[in-house]
Amino acid sequence: MFSNTDSIDQTRRAGLASLTALFTLFCASEARAEDPEIDSLRARVERAETEQRLREREAAVKERRREMLEAPARVAHEPTRFSRRGRLVFSELAGLRASTPLAGVGGIGGVGGLGIGALGGVGVLGGDTGPSGLLTFGSTSTDYGFAGAKTQYVAFNPSIDYFVGDHLTLGVSATAGRSRVTTPIISGAVPTDGPPVWTSAGDATWTSYTLGATPRIGRPIDVGPVTLWPKLGVGYAATRSETVGVPGVTSGQSMLARTFTTELTFDALFRLGEYVTFSVGPTAYYRRTDTSPSDVRTASPDFEALGMGFRGHLGVTLP
Repeated sequence: MFSNTDSIDQTRRAGLASLTALFTLFCASEARAEDPEIDSLRARVERAETEQRLREREAAVKERRREMLEAPARVAHEPTRFSRRGRLVFSELAGLRASTPLAGVGGIGGVGGLGIGALGGVGVLGGDTGPSGLLTFGSTSTDYGFAGAKTQYVAFNPSIDYFVGDHLTLGVSATAGRSRVTTPIISGAVPTDGPPVWTSAGDATWTSYTLGATPRIGRPIDVGPVTLWPKLGVGYAATRSETVGVPGVTSGQSMLARTFTTELTFDALFRLGEYVTFSVGPTAYYRRTDTSPSDVRTASPDFEALGMGFRGHLGVTLP
């Protein structure tokens, strides 16, 4: 029984010692928390951290201000989204063009007055008036009262430009076409006591096939939403023409016409959306057509002209 009492007393003394240690530790913690030196150290640390955050924020504001000041100069030198390298442009899918020779020498002789030039479209040699685009076709007729002339044509005219560098393009326009011209062969008599009497002896038919291409180089200049795009192209086209005459009146003929063209265009291109473009502007050209008749025993009807015109097209662009 004495042993049990000693054990209980030892347990009580151990618990009392633990409580005393906890109370002492608590008092020490409270004392440290109220220590002025600790409070001062804590304040200095917090102040240093605040100053560091302020310095970092000030540096960020200065960097942002520098970027805003340099942005206009950087944008002025960087190409816009449209004029960057790698863009592909089909700028002449559909539209109209009209041109006229300002000066020319030579004649159109037996060519029939119609031809398909290396730059697309169908018109009088030396000129180019009518629809223009990826595919052009049409039919016209002229009524002389007792006879009429008809013209039918179709042409495929792909045109493409590629940005090989910022603000620098290389492109090409090509043409492959067929035209058919039917003209009346007119004869007449002048009686002594009345007006002349004109009659048609029949129709002569000209069928022409044309194949040509015009490589070109361009230097687009971006001005806000508009791109000013001068282009210089040098082209060549060959036209083979065959005619079926009127028996007893005219004989059949064949002819090869070679057309050399130098054209300068200055388009203003407007972006109507992400992929759609509209271009409009003037054009100036020099064009020479040399013919080589195989069955014609007269002089070659060559033609040379310097002219200008105007055109407008819808197109698409690929990023």
